[in-house]
Amino acid sequence: MRNAQIEIADIAGQVDSLRKALELQMDELRAAQAELVARMKTLEHSVTALELRKPEPVVVTPKVEAKPVAQPQAAAKTAVAEGISEEIMLVIAAAVAAFVGKSARVRSARYLQEGQSPWAQQGRVFVQASHNLAHRG
Repeated sequence: MRNAQIEIADIAGQVDSLRKALELQMDELRAAQAELVARMKTLEHSVTALELRKPEPVVVTPKVEAKPVAQPQAAAKTAVAEGISEEIMLVIAAAVAAFVGKSARVRSARYLQEGQSPWAQQGRVFVQASHNLAHRG
Protein backbone atom coordinates (compact mmCIF):
# COMPACT_ATOMS: atom_id res chain seq x y z
CA MET A 1 0.00 0.00 0.00
CA ARG A 2 2.86 2.35 0.81
CA ASN A 3 4.45 1.76 -2.64
CA ALA A 4 1.16 2.57 -4.38
CA GLN A 5 0.93 5.87 -2.51
CA ILE A 6 4.51 6.73 -3.44
CA GLU A 7 3.88 5.90 -7.12
CA ILE A 8 0.71 8.02 -7.14
CA ALA A 9 2.62 10.92 -5.55
CA ASP A 10 5.40 10.55 -8.17
CA ILE A 11 2.88 10.45 -10.98
CA ALA A 12 1.08 13.50 -9.58
CA GLY A 13 4.40 15.37 -9.41
CA GLN A 14 5.25 14.42 -12.98
CA VAL A 15 1.80 15.49 -14.20
CA ASP A 16 2.20 18.82 -12.40
CA SER A 17 5.63 19.44 -13.98
CA LEU A 18 4.25 18.49 -17.41
CA ARG A 19 1.34 20.88 -16.92
CA LYS A 20 3.73 23.73 -16.08
CA ALA A 21 5.89 22.96 -19.11
CA LEU A 22 2.76 22.88 -21.29
CA GLU A 23 1.65 26.24 -19.91
CA LEU A 24 5.06 27.73 -20.74
CA GLN A 25 4.85 26.37 -24.28
CA MET A 26 1.33 27.73 -24.66
CA ASP A 27 2.49 31.18 -23.51
CA GLU A 28 5.32 31.08 -26.06
CA LEU A 29 2.91 30.01 -28.80
CA ARG A 30 0.48 32.80 -27.91
CA ALA A 31 3.31 35.35 -28.09
CA ALA A 32 4.43 33.97 -31.47
CA GLN A 33 0.83 34.06 -32.72
CA ALA A 34 0.47 37.70 -31.64
CA GLU A 35 3.69 38.54 -33.48
CA LEU A 36 2.48 36.77 -36.62
CA VAL A 37 -0.87 38.59 -36.47
CA ALA A 38 0.97 41.91 -36.24
CA ARG A 39 3.20 40.98 -39.21
CA MET A 40 0.17 39.88 -41.22
CA LYS A 41 -1.59 43.20 -40.58
CA THR A 42 1.54 45.05 -41.72
CA LEU A 43 1.68 42.96 -44.89
CA GLU A 44 -2.02 43.53 -45.56
CA HIS A 45 -1.48 47.29 -45.30
CA SER A 46 1.48 47.04 -47.67
CA VAL A 47 -0.53 45.03 -50.20
CA THR A 48 -3.40 47.51 -50.00
CA ALA A 49 -1.00 50.40 -50.57
CA LEU A 50 0.51 48.61 -53.57
CA GLU A 51 -2.91 47.88 -55.02
CA LEU A 52 -3.90 51.53 -54.75
CA ARG A 53 -0.71 52.73 -56.38
CA LYS A 54 -1.00 52.93 -60.14
CA PRO A 55 1.61 50.67 -61.75
CA GLU A 56 3.98 52.17 -64.24
CA PRO A 57 4.03 50.62 -67.70
CA VAL A 58 6.85 48.18 -68.23
CA VAL A 59 8.68 48.34 -71.54
CA VAL A 60 10.57 45.19 -72.48
CA THR A 61 12.94 45.31 -75.41
CA PRO A 62 14.20 41.84 -76.27
CA LYS A 63 17.67 41.46 -77.69
CA VAL A 64 16.76 40.17 -81.13
CA GLU A 65 19.05 40.29 -84.10
CA ALA A 66 17.83 42.47 -86.96
CA LYS A 67 18.50 39.93 -89.70
CA PRO A 68 15.33 38.57 -91.30
CA VAL A 69 14.60 34.90 -90.70
CA ALA A 70 12.29 32.98 -93.01
CA GLN A 71 11.41 30.16 -90.61
CA PRO A 72 9.38 32.16 -88.03
CA GLN A 73 7.30 33.67 -90.82
CA ALA A 74 6.66 30.22 -92.29
CA ALA A 75 5.73 28.92 -88.87
CA ALA A 76 3.56 31.98 -88.36
CA LYS A 77 1.72 31.31 -91.62
CA THR A 78 1.02 27.71 -90.64
CA ALA A 79 -0.06 28.83 -87.18
CA VAL A 80 -2.44 31.39 -88.65
CA ALA A 81 -4.33 28.51 -90.21
CA GLU A 82 -4.66 26.95 -86.74
CA GLY A 83 -6.05 30.15 -85.21
CA ILE A 84 -2.92 31.83 -83.81
CA SER A 85 -2.27 35.22 -85.36
CA GLU A 86 1.04 36.12 -86.95
CA GLU A 87 1.60 38.83 -84.34
CA ILE A 88 1.31 36.32 -81.50
CA MET A 89 3.73 33.97 -83.25
CA LEU A 90 6.23 36.82 -83.61
CA VAL A 91 5.82 37.68 -79.93
CA ILE A 92 6.40 34.03 -79.01
CA ALA A 93 9.52 33.94 -81.21
CA ALA A 94 10.81 37.16 -79.59
CA ALA A 95 10.17 35.78 -76.10
CA VAL A 96 12.01 32.56 -76.94
CA ALA A 97 14.92 34.55 -78.38
CA ALA A 98 15.08 36.74 -75.28
CA PHE A 99 15.00 33.70 -72.98
CA VAL A 100 17.52 31.59 -74.89
CA GLY A 101 19.79 34.50 -75.79
CA LYS A 102 19.88 33.81 -79.52
CA SER A 103 17.38 33.49 -82.30
CA ALA A 104 15.42 30.26 -82.23
CA ARG A 105 12.93 28.67 -84.56
CA VAL A 106 9.41 28.18 -83.29
CA ARG A 107 8.32 24.97 -84.95
CA SER A 108 4.70 25.00 -83.88
CA ALA A 109 2.28 26.62 -81.50
CA ARG A 110 -1.34 25.83 -80.82
CA TYR A 111 -4.02 26.60 -78.31
CA LEU A 112 -4.72 23.91 -75.74
CA GLN A 113 -8.26 22.70 -75.54
CA GLU A 114 -10.12 23.21 -72.30
CA GLY A 115 -11.10 20.16 -70.35
CA GLN A 116 -7.97 18.15 -71.05
CA SER A 117 -6.77 15.66 -68.51
CA PRO A 118 -4.52 16.88 -65.70
CA TRP A 119 -2.39 13.82 -66.41
CA ALA A 120 -1.78 15.05 -69.95
CA GLN A 121 -0.88 18.50 -68.68
CA GLN A 122 1.56 17.06 -66.14
CA GLY A 123 3.10 14.95 -68.88
CA ARG A 124 3.69 18.07 -70.97
CA VAL A 125 5.27 19.82 -67.99
CA PHE A 126 7.58 16.85 -67.43
CA VAL A 127 8.67 16.70 -71.08
CA GLN A 128 9.24 20.45 -71.32
CA ALA A 129 11.22 20.49 -68.07
CA SER A 130 13.48 17.70 -69.33
CA HIS A 131 14.78 19.85 -72.19
CA ASN A 132 18.18 21.22 -71.28
CA LEU A 133 18.57 24.42 -73.29
CA ALA A 134 22.04 25.26 -71.95
CA HIS A 135 23.76 22.32 -73.68
CA ARG A 136 22.11 22.77 -77.06
CA GLY A 137 23.37 24.73 -80.00
